[in-house]
This record gives sequence, C-alpha cells and structure tokens, in this order.
Amino acid sequence: MNHRNQFTKTQLAMAVATVFSAGTFIQNASAACTVDGTTYTVNTNLDVISQTPSVVTLRQAILDANADPNCDIINFDSSLNGQTITLDPQANNGGLIITEDVNIVGPGSDKLTITQPSTNAGPIFADSALNINSGDIDISGITFDGLGSSDDAGLAAIFNGGGDPLTFIADDIVVQNVTNGIDNGDTGLVVSADSAQITNSRFSNNFREGLAIFTNIIVIENVESRDNKGSGIRTSGNSSLSIKNSKITGNETQFNKGGGINLSIFTGTATIENTTIDDNRSNSGGGGIYISANGGAAVTILNSTISNNNSANQDFVTNLTDGAGAGIYVAESFTVGPGYDLVIRQSTISGNTSNSTGGGIFIDDSISSNSTNTININHSTITANTAEYSGGIYAIVGGSNINLSHTIVAGNMGNIQDPDIGVTDALGNQAANVIADFSYIGVNGINVTDPSPRSFLNAGDPMLDVLADGIGTGATQIHVPKTGSPVIDVGDPTLTAGTGNTPATDQDERNRVVNSIIDIGAVEFNGNLPPVKDSDITAATGNVDGAFSINLDDFFSDPNGDELNYSILNPAEIPGSISITGSLVAGTFVAADEGVYTVNYQACDAEPLCVTGSGNLSVEAALPAPDPDPDDSGSSSSSGGGSQSPWILLLLTSLFGLFRIKRKS
Repeated sequence: MNHRNQFTKTQLAMAVATVFSAGTFIQNASAACTVDGTTYTVNTNLDVISQTPSVVTLRQAILDANADPNCDIINFDSSLNGQTITLDPQANNGGLIITEDVNIVGPGSDKLTITQPSTNAGPIFADSALNINSGDIDISGITFDGLGSSDDAGLAAIFNGGGDPLTFIADDIVVQNVTNGIDNGDTGLVVSADSAQITNSRFSNNFREGLAIFTNIIVIENVESRDNKGSGIRTSGNSSLSIKNSKITGNETQFNKGGGINLSIFTGTATIENTTIDDNRSNSGGGGIYISANGGAAVTILNSTISNNNSANQDFVTNLTDGAGAGIYVAESFTVGPGYDLVIRQSTISGNTSNSTGGGIFIDDSISSNSTNTININHSTITANTAEYSGGIYAIVGGSNINLSHTIVAGNMGNIQDPDIGVTDALGNQAANVIADFSYIGVNGINVTDPSPRSFLNAGDPMLDVLADGIGTGATQIHVPKTGSPVIDVGDPTLTAGTGNTPATDQDERNRVVNSIIDIGAVEFNGNLPPVKDSDITAATGNVDGAFSINLDDFFSDPNGDELNYSILNPAEIPGSISITGSLVAGTFVAADEGVYTVNYQACDAEPLCVTGSGNLSVEAALPAPDPDPDDSGSSSSSGGGSQSPWILLLLTSLFGLFRIKRKS
C-alpha cells in the first residue's frame, strides 16, 4: 500500500495561489510523499546491482525502494561530492526504473552528476536516466549531463509516461546535453502526472524541448531553460499552469510553434509572471510564446518581457499565419461555446522579428464566431518589433475585439504595410476591432477606434529609452520613457495605484503612479534616480578602549538631492558596538575585537532606491596612556630625583655661551 501525501487539484492550486499571492519563493513547499519508509545512503559511484550491504549503489537503492510500498529516501554520502555516476548501458539500457514512492535527495546540482553513454537497442524512452513508471517522486540536488542514445529511439533524462496518478516535484536539478543527433525525442524532462512542481532548476543544450510537462497542475518557478533545440518549455494541461520568475532564452524549434514556450490549456488558468522570454526562434510561428487556449481557459501574462524573438517561414505571401507572431502567437479557438480570456498586463514586447505578420503579437481569432474570446492588453509597451505586415500587432478577427488600455503600440515597423497595428477579417478585409482607451498608438491606420475618445492616435514617437535593465527591483528589461515623453502623466487621472485593477507598482516594481496621474505603458517615468557611490569608502581605524567615526556623506550622494538613509548590511560580522546616526558611523571596541573587518554599507532614498559600498575597518590595540606632564623630560636630578626645570637648562646654556666668548678673547 502506498502512503502518499497526494495533492488534489484543488489543494495544490490553492497552495500555489497562497504562496504566490504572498510573494514567497517556493522551495520544496511539500514533499511528493510522506516519508515513512527506509533511508538508503548511496556511497559509491559504481552502477551495479550490489549484494554487499556495505556497498550501496544508486541502482541497488532504487531496486530496494521499489520493493518497499512505503515512501523511502535515497540520499548520498558526502564522499560522492564532486563525483559522477555513469550509468551502465547494459543494465535496462542504462535507465533506472522507479515504481514506488521515493524522495531522491542529492547533495546539490553542483556536487553530483549522473551521466549515461550512448545506447542502441530498446523501446522508446527505455534508455532515459530515470524512468518513472508509478509512484510519487521528489528529486533534488542532481545534474543529469551528457545523456544520449545512438539511434532514433529518443529519450529524456527523466521520463514519466503517466498511468498511476502521480505527483512529481523537482528542486535544484540541472538537465543538459541530452542528445543523440537524430530528430526524434531527446527532451530534457518529460512528465505526465497529476501534478508537477519544478523549482530552482536549469534545462539547457538538449536536443529537443528543455522540459515537456503534460499534467493537470503545473508549477514552474525560478527555472532557466536555454539553448535547447526545441521549445524551452512545452506544456499541456486542463487545470492550472504557473510559470514565474523564470528565464526562457536561446531556444529554437524547427517544426513546431513556440520557440520559447509552447502552451496548450483547455479549461483552466495559465499565468506567466515576472519572466523573461528572449532570443528564441521558431520556423513556423510563435518565436517567443505559442498559446492555444480553448473551452473557457484564461491566460495571463504579467510583469514579463518578451524580446528579441524570431519567427520565419518561406512562403508568407500565401500563408500569413505561418511564421507569424515572433513575440506571441495566439491560436484560433475551435471551441463552440465559451471562448478564452487573454490578458497581457504590465509587460514589454520588444525587438521581435517576423518575416510574416505580427512581429510583436499575432492573434488568430478568425473563427471566434463559434465562441466569444476576450483579449485585453493593459499597461503594456509594444515597440521596436518588425514584420512584413504589422510590426506591432496583427490580428485576424471573427467577432472578438482586442481591447487596449494604457498601452503603447508605437515605434514598430511593417516593411510592407501597417507598422504598428493591422487587423483583417477571415477574408482579408480591413477591420476596426481594436478598441483603445488611454493608449498611445504610433500609426494606427483604420484599425483602431477610440470611443471615449481618450487615446493618442497616429501619435508618432513615444520617446522611449532602449530596452535595458531597470533601476528598481523588477527582474525583467524595460523601456523607460525619456524626459519629455508624450506618454508621461496622460493616463486616466481617476486611477489610484493599488486600487481596483490598477497595479501598485510598475513592471520595474517602482511606484505605479507618480505626480498624481498614471503614465501610459508598462513603466512609469519616475524621475527619481538612485543614489550613487561617489568614491571608494576609505579604510577606517578604531582602537580598543577608544572610538572611531566616519561620515558616509563623504562617499555617497543622491542626484535628486534627497536625504539618504544609511544602514550596515552585515552587522553580525562586525565586533564591538557600531552604529549609524544620520550619516555618521561610530563604534567602540574591546581587546577581543582586534582585527580587520569588511563593513557593507547601504544608502537609500525615500522610494527606496539603494546603492551599496564596502570599506575596511581595522580595530587596533589600545593607544598608550597620555603623559600627564608633557613638559616632563623624564630624567632625575643628581640631588633628589626631581625633574630639571627648563629655566635651569636655559641658564646653563647662557653661561656656556659666555665661557666660549671669554676664551676666544
């Protein structure tokens, strides 16, 4: 009998929502199963079936765990740190087969590697490193590197083909270089489970997808998927998907859409948040993201940047959808009944290139008469994208509208037609299905309507800075409005930051409303520059039983003239009593404090924007006690031990001078 801590869909979805809403980073929030079995400690990097109790191989530990219906732990002796376990290709084609609940706890992905030489024979996926046939699995702290097969059977470093309802949790794993050079399989991670949670992990240089997950509930956080020869992430599910705080870069798919992310969701919700999707490529469309949503599904892209992605095809003249949507490709919905909801909020779509249509976004809504789709793009910036037709947004519409609020669509390029926005119906006729409210459109043609009217149409250059890292705490690159930009302070004056649907902060996680009126676009022009460190903090010296002080205003300043608040970031590492009053750092020490220490200072303005700097503090021995009589020479008179008076010395000197004069005469 299995003793599982099995998630229901509702339980995991609620847990995920609670953690995300609190802004807490997920790190093995719950084990896949409740441990009630045996702990096996692997103590050798050999890959054999061991009959010697003192020698525990990984293969033997998994076999023993498979024989136990309870939830077991497999960990690794510290002597294996820095070592590689090479799987034997003659044992199950090299693969390790898991059939029961188990937690595999590695020492850290930087400390232990599992690799596998090329194999030939075997059914599809039989030569994956870990084959999960059933059970709830929790794996952490391992790198899977250099796995491969020499035929076209295909494999994955970790493969679960579904079957038994299963929870899969992975934390701090690296899967890289899974390849056989033949285009049939070779994905880094494949999971078909009831729920999957992947955190703090990297998938890179794999021959197909970085990770492919086909489950009802998917949580991906702090994951990097890069330089794979397939989609960075491929997902399909019916309930809940969350991708957060992740980077999807440099991936390329030859035949499928979605170079960065290929996302299919049918009835649930999908959220991409605080994520960078950059420099990915698809040769059929959706270089950054491909979205297929049906049956009332809701997709939200929040505080994310989709940039420098590319999609291409060879015949865009006769097929405007193939190779479309270099940034985002939204596929048509085939659902009769409720359609999908798509929300892009406070995100940047920039520098994407298609040789077809819709450099930034392509939306195929051509059969939406079967259903009603809702498409809202709010507080976002769409700029510097390029396509043959409509560099910014291109849509083929049926009956749905594309609603823009406080969004910039300007500075894009359409080599043939419509640089910023182009909309047609299914027959290719021009349509006016883009509804703009408090938005800024560079060149809109006849495709944009403004019923209020409160937008800026055919408005030209929005005056944005280049795509770059922000100065706030946001994790994605942004376009900051330049001084004098026409998008500053021209939004809805009734909006209040953090109230209703108005965000509290912008994409750079700085104040969303400055000067009482919100800006148009993903980023607020703040005008507030961060403090600067003007010079290196000079070394300070303090003495035991004495005191020292330095003035941090001598080393930091604020370009806006704001008063700075100072703090010490590592007070626990500094001995004695050290404190900051205003800009003055002072401290006192005792004999045990002697030594040289590095003090890390931070200077922040009121927003706060902060800068750091470090300086050495040398605590030296106590100074000698001061002489109570500075005129005392320290010598004793011949008659009684008293000190000689300076007047006596002056008299003797005068008499000696007279004596010399008398001798000369």
